[in-house]
Amino acid sequence: MTGDEFGVTSGGQAARDAAEHARFEFDDAPYVLGALDEEECASYERHLATCPLCRQQVASLRDMPAVLRRADPSVWEPEPLPATLLPSLLRQVEVHRRRRYWRTLTTGLVAACLLVSLGVAAFRSLPGDDGPQLRVLQPVSQVGQQVRATVVLTRGKTGTNLRLTCDYVPKPPFPLGAVPKMYRLVIFNKAGDQQWPASWPPAPSIEITAMSSWSQQNIGRIEIEDEQGDALLRLVL
Repeated sequence: MTGDEFGVTSGGQAARDAAEHARFEFDDAPYVLGALDEEECASYERHLATCPLCRQQVASLRDMPAVLRRADPSVWEPEPLPATLLPSLLRQVEVHRRRRYWRTLTTGLVAACLLVSLGVAAFRSLPGDDGPQLRVLQPVSQVGQQVRATVVLTRGKTGTNLRLTCDYVPKPPFPLGAVPKMYRLVIFNKAGDQQWPASWPPAPSIEITAMSSWSQQNIGRIEIEDEQGDALLRLVL
C-alpha cells in the first residue's frame, strides 16, 4: 500500500527528507569505491539508513569495484589529451557546483516555509478554542519512537471530529517484528471511559478521520496503541 491510498503525507518531513537527500546525492559512487574519508563515510552511512533513494543507487553500483578489478589496464591505449580538456572540465565542475548550490538552497527554503506554516497553524490552535486544534502525540515507548503523529480536533454536531496523521520512521517495509501488526486510536474521557473509533495497519504515511461522541472539553487523553493494547503515543488534553 502507498501513502496516497490512506491520505496526505507529512509535508514538513518530506521537505526535510528532500534537503537531506540533496546533501548526499552525489556521494554514492565515492562511497562504493571507498573514496570517502572516515568521517564522510560515517555521515553517508547514517544517511543511507533513512534514504531509500540513496540505498537504491548504492545497490545499482555495488558491482562497480569488481568490474574495475577485472579490467586489464594493458589493453588501454590512451590518446593525447586535447589542450582544451582541462578548461572545459573546470567549467563543467563550476556549473555543476552552482546547480547543486541553488538546488539545495531552494529545497531548504521550501522546507523552512512549510515549517513556518505548520508553526502558525499550531500557534492558532490555542487550548479552549472551539476552532481546529493541531496537537502532537508524544511517544511513551521504544516502539512509539518509530511513529510521528498529529491530530486535529474540531467540534462536530454531536461531539468531536478527529483527523489523525501518522508518519513512520523508518519507512516501510519494516524489519520482521520491528513494529506492531496493527495500530488503533483510543480516546479517553475525563472519567476514564474509552472509545476505539479507528484502527489501521502500518503504512508510510496515513490519515485517519474519526469521530468521538464526547465534546473536546470532556476528552482527557488520546492514545495510539498496538494490537496488545500497549500505548505507543499519547496526548493529554
